[in-house]
Formats: sequence, C-alpha cells, structure tokens
Amino acid sequence: QGRPFAVAVDVDGLCSRYSYRKREHARTFCEGPSLLESRCGGLPPLGESLAVELALPRNSSPSDLAKAMGLAYGLGLQPIQVADEPGGISARMFANLVNISAWLLHDRLFSSPADVDTALKRAFGMNQGPFGIADEIGLDVVEAVMLGLQANLGGDRYRFSPALTLRIEAGELGRVTDKGFFVP
Repeated sequence: QGRPFAVAVDVDGLCSRYSYRKREHARTFCEGPSLLESRCGGLPPLGESLAVELALPRNSSPSDLAKAMGLAYGLGLQPIQVADEPGGISARMFANLVNISAWLLHDRLFSSPADVDTALKRAFGMNQGPFGIADEIGLDVVEAVMLGLQANLGGDRYRFSPALTLRIEAGELGRVTDKGFFVP
C-alpha cells in the first residue's frame, strides 16, 4: 500500500480536451501545475467518460485530495476516490483488457483485432473496443501499466503479450506514431 506507482494528475493532460477557460481554472485552482502532480495520483478520463480516478498517496494530505476533487468538479468531471494501489482501477482494467484481447488473438479465438473489438463492443455494450482505445492511448502506455503491475504485484496475470511487444518494437504505438491496430 502507498506505493509510488499511482499516475500523477497532469493538469495539462487532464485539461487538454477542455476549453482555455477551464484550463486556466485548473491552473488557478491548483496554484500552478505542480501541486496536484506531486501530491495527488489519478488518471485523466478516457474517451468521453466524465469519471476521473483520484488516489491519495502516503505523502499527501486530505486537503490535497479535496483540492483535486474540486478541480475535477470544476472541470465538469466526476471524481472517484480510489485506493493508492498500483494501476488504480481504470488503468489496471484497461491494460488487462487490451492484454487479454491480444492473448485471444494469439490463441486464435479471433482472426483479427477488428473481430475482437466488434465482439467486445457487442457483448459488453462498449462504444469502442480495446484495440481502438489502445490506438488512442498508446501501446507504450499499456505496456508501462502492465510492467508496473507485474513488478509491484507479480504473477502471470500481468504478463505482457508478446504480440503487443512486437507491435511496440515495430513502432506501432497508435495515434502517437500514426501506426497501430486501426491507424494507417
């Protein structure tokens, strides 16, 4: 518990999809970008989600969390307090979903990433499948989460798929490199 693995709230990253006015609100609220980066862990929302996870690391005070919650509410987000554990909830679940999806391809349960995404979207009512989201976030980010989970928690369940490693080595990280599962 209290491991320094929580991803820090990056005010610029958190606010990148919001208007200039909201970014300035965040900067004013935080008294500069470093307050939350150093004292409150969390992840920016994925896609159109309004939820944002916030974790309170050991070296923080409850007032830091309150400020982060206020920032999130000020941006129109719905903060969710989570335990300060490796990967939090959304990063852990998302990285595992992408990784398991790659293993499904490896084990030939599906013939293509598009088939996996289509099946999971239909089965679970997802707007976007795991490989589509991975293209948005970046496979390097997925790998970092999985490696962090494996280092901190151990076990085969966090073993990164060799198929994803090959894609990373080929520079197919997603939008950031203009090469990915669905990025030409």
